[in-house]
Amino acid sequence: MIVLDTSVAVAFMNRRDDGHKLVAAWIDVVEEDLFTTPLIVAEIGRLVSRSGGSDAALAFYEDLASGSHIVECWPEAMTEAVSAARKYGDLGLADASLLALAA
Repeated sequence: MIVLDTSVAVAFMNRRDDGHKLVAAWIDVVEEDLFTTPLIVAEIGRLVSRSGGSDAALAFYEDLASGSHIVECWPEAMTEAVSAARKYGDLGLADASLLALAA
């Protein structure tokens, strides 16, 4: 299982991103499933909408609705994310949710 942050997903979706070619090449060869959290999905949606406009946002929503992305949430997800955010004071809640998922 590989846990993805916002920047990796956005780089993959945005051909103008400096990291797009590297991320796209990596995704082509990676064999593990790629996971993220609902908080990261919200960040991705905001960035896609801001940089790509409403058409890009709608395309992202369609991908989500079709199940093309693995988004994990579990009963203790928010409690664990808040705990990680408290432990690492400069870590935002979205990034803390990735730590909780990886754990």
